Amino acid sequence: MNAELDAFGEIGKLLSDLGKVEKTQELSETGLNRSFTMRWTCLSLVATRQMLKTNQLLQQYARGTIVTLALHKEVEDVSLDTDELAFRNAREIDERSVAAWACVEKLYQAFARFSEVDDVVNEVKETLRRHEAVMEHIQVEAHDMGLIDRGISTLQSEIDRVTHGLTRQLPGITFDIPTGPTPLKDTFDFLSNPIRSQLLYLQPRLQGLCSISKGQSIREVVEETMNTTRTSSRLVVSDHRLMERQLWRLQDLYVGGAFGFTLELYFLALRQLLMSSASSSTEFTTFYIGAFKTITSDWEQYKNSLGTQQIILNIVCDIAERDRGMFSNHPYPDNITTELLKLLGKMIEGQTSAYIDAAMKELRDIEWRHGDQGFRVRALGAIMNHRSPSGS
Repeated sequence: MNAELDAFGEIGKLLSDLGKVEKTQELSETGLNRSFTMRWTCLSLVATRQMLKTNQLLQQYARGTIVTLALHKEVEDVSLDTDELAFRNAREIDERSVAAWACVEKLYQAFARFSEVDDVVNEVKETLRRHEAVMEHIQVEAHDMGLIDRGISTLQSEIDRVTHGLTRQLPGITFDIPTGPTPLKDTFDFLSNPIRSQLLYLQPRLQGLCSISKGQSIREVVEETMNTTRTSSRLVVSDHRLMERQLWRLQDLYVGGAFGFTLELYFLALRQLLMSSASSSTEFTTFYIGAFKTITSDWEQYKNSLGTQQIILNIVCDIAERDRGMFSNHPYPDNITTELLKLLGKMIEGQTSAYIDAAMKELRDIEWRHGDQGFRVRALGAIMNHRSPSGS
């Protein structure tokens, strides 16, 4: 696992081609396939990190998208640097999106409350009428998201090129597809599924919400959506902070050597692998612990990358709190969560920031929502023991 992967030449292409043949995204019921997929996944994650971390074109595309986000709105405070402007705009986009997701929640409730098409149609019409002013603002926001989405698309294409499509073969990983306005039923699925693509296109979803009453009749929308709401899990609309989290990944890909980006891939893939009966074997443990240590072995180079720190803090808080995000509601083994908290301690050693303090406060204040009380206590201790004492 510690071998220099570049000595293998086009190992990424080889692994990607092998993944396609073996259908590694689809864990079969046979132990043989699970065992192979486990080995292949661990090696592929290490290879992915190697291919992404020093690619200059990828770094340029990530930086370009950060700049696009920074210029998303007219610059009023010239004292802010590009990263600060990008963060401010990401926060504003997320805050304005809250109204959009709240409207989706109301629409979902209409489908959940009534069983007759006519009743749902009337309720949807009334909901859209009450949110008419909100819809107008969302329409403007959706129009302005085009350049950012194009930057995300270019970045995803470069990741695919650099890795020979290897990340698309990893188990448990999903990818967003840039399309036209997203149908309402797909928006319901998107918001009710905590496992999302790392790189998202928000414009189609906002456009889809605003176009419900345009073109296609509301009755047609209702009829094609009703079956979905009968079978999908309950919609969970909370503080998604989708654009801010995308900004962390952009910063990580730009100056963090794809450290945090690959770590997210690792925990998503591990989540899927742990669902197999072979997951408790000593061999499996050796492989996934070895992959984690190899992926994170150069942590000292990136401990000052804000986006990378944020991704790690987010993974920790997700694991600690039920229904919080992509890494919630899954019992990761103690041996890997111990390694994660060791990494967190090293990454924040002697540092303080509003983000570190916010994560500490969140962990401290979790009550009934927590997913793992033991992990929450350990995570809180890791932050308190390693952060700068000058923090609040």
